[in-house]
Amino acid sequence: LNNFAFAALIDEQPVAAGGIIQIWEGRGFSWFTSVSFNRRYWPSITDAVRTAVDIALEHGYYRRVEMTVYASQLSAQSWAKRLGFTLEARYLKLMIDGSDGLLYSRVI
Repeated sequence: LNNFAFAALIDEQPVAAGGIIQIWEGRGFSWFTSVSFNRRYWPSITDAVRTAVDIALEHGYYRRVEMTVYASQLSAQSWAKRLGFTLEARYLKLMIDGSDGLLYSRVI
């Protein structure tokens, strides 16, 4: 397992997708995207994503998983923390629109 992905469906419609891409041995980069949907599903999606990252780390597929979020998106920062990620750095003008990004990681 070097790369994996998942999709979240509500009423058989895709509402979110994510995964982990191997950067090099032991280091993965997580990604996630979603459409707007009822917030009541977020706890289940958060649990599923946290479990996927737990499995990737605990079973030795990775020793480090990273994610970046827009520095201006407080909800994304909060979600990264709920997933167990720790803020490591701020990257200036990292994002595609030239805005700053924040690097979060989970390390074992």
